[in-house]
Formats: sequence, structure tokens, C-alpha cells
Amino acid sequence: MISRNGGSSHRLHENDRHALTRQVMKGGDTMSEEKKAIIERIATKFTAIETPEAKGYAVMCMTAYEAGREAGKVEEREQWEKKIAAIA
Repeated sequence: MISRNGGSSHRLHENDRHALTRQVMKGGDTMSEEKKAIIERIATKFTAIETPEAKGYAVMCMTAYEAGREAGKVEEREQWEKKIAAIA
């Protein structure tokens, strides 16, 4: 089967298969070994999930966690900016 970009579906599957490796390597020296180990552990647990429903739920939970984390960062930044403005 040929994909739109001219490669085979097998090639696309291989690209997806190695996406985690590329992401970890993208961090290079800036990503700690501990962080790499955490990512690998999470990926291993995720790939061990057997049912599509459970995988979907896991993705939903990870997405909600990340959204909450980002919202917390924004809130902390706003509080910090208010403190700086009050000092100035």
C-alpha cells in the first residue's frame, strides 16, 4: 500500500513505532537519564494495555493531567507577575 507521501504503509508503521525513541533522543544531553527512564516506563505500561477502550481512557487521563499542569503554570505565572507589579 502506498501512502500520500509516497512511502509504504510499513514505513509509516516503522515511523510510529520509533516515535518514542526519537522523542527521547531529541532531548539529547538536556534530558536527564531519570526523565528518560520515566518516559520509557510509561511507554512500556501504555503498550501493555490490551483493550482500545482502556488505551483511550489512559490517553484521556494523560491529556487531562497535562492540561491541568499547564493551567497551573499559567496561574503561577500570573500570581508572580502580580507580585512583581505590586513591588514596582
